[in-house]
Amino acid sequence: MINIKKPADLFAFLKGGPRCSLGIDIGTSEVKAVKAVFNGSSAGLCRAIRENIVDGGVQDALSRAVSAFPEARGVNLSIAGSNSVVMRYITMPRMDRKELFQALKFEATKYVPFPLEEVYFDAQIISSQSGTDNKMQVLLAAARKELVNQRMEMAERSGIKVNCIDIDCLAVFNAFNAACPDTMQAYGKKTFALLNIGDRNSNLDIVDGGNLKLSRDLHQGVIKMMERISLASSLDQASVAGGLAAGSQLKQGDFGRAFGQAVSELAMELRVSFDYYESQSSAAVSCIQLSGEAAGWQGFIEQLSELLGLPVEIWDPLRQPPCTPDLVLPAGGTSGFAVAAGLALRR
Repeated sequence: MINIKKPADLFAFLKGGPRCSLGIDIGTSEVKAVKAVFNGSSAGLCRAIRENIVDGGVQDALSRAVSAFPEARGVNLSIAGSNSVVMRYITMPRMDRKELFQALKFEATKYVPFPLEEVYFDAQIISSQSGTDNKMQVLLAAARKELVNQRMEMAERSGIKVNCIDIDCLAVFNAFNAACPDTMQAYGKKTFALLNIGDRNSNLDIVDGGNLKLSRDLHQGVIKMMERISLASSLDQASVAGGLAAGSQLKQGDFGRAFGQAVSELAMELRVSFDYYESQSSAAVSCIQLSGEAAGWQGFIEQLSELLGLPVEIWDPLRQPPCTPDLVLPAGGTSGFAVAAGLALRR
């Protein structure tokens, strides 16, 4: 049996929040921060910044980001990575939240691949099914204590308290739900995927009927794809980045072939997840909503769409509601802010 207690507001899915909220996404190459303001039931994104991580100075970049928002009383952070975080959508007998946590003390070992004494837990009842089966759907989240404590200590050293620690996949869904309500409504009962291309990993959510059904981190990310291109073309990372911006991946040669292989490996990971979900639910993914730095690479959407046989569309939380009219956009473009926006919009 395990003590399931956790730091205050860990994985705070549906908790009340301040009128001003700061979300910070700590990546491998950048720290991205977004500020949201709340007015009753409405919310708006009003400022976004990015700070480069130089020579591994993650703490320095985080401190610079925090200092840019002196009005913030706390920050929402997130974690990711298949080696440290696990999410499971499970079916359990109907019960209240207190009973759920009592049950998870005994049931968690079935779903969590880490030693239980090394993780924090949280769970959320997603839906209670009506009828004779008396079942409910539950999202179980677990994260290694080492990673969670590290994030909290970094925030403390930057002079700001942590309001909540979330998971990247859930933050992406939160941002899409707020930024694209018309799309969510238009999809209705359809099944679609949210794909956010991050630095080291990509975040995948499968949404069915407006509800999250599967969330996981994929191994392919911007840095890994660029490393593959760098190795094949004998170019350094800066030259690869310049080549991607210039459209070199559309030309014949080692660069273009390595780019195609990188997209193919990502598509293979996605196909495994899609096939698994379809085998469990009999519902097929109908399209992909894409965010992240790679969304701006020429040819990326077209190749991914062709490999998977699915339409791929781009969405950007900083280019559509719930942004305020006076939103201050970040230098260097708006791509890659899905996680930070979702964190800022946590209530």
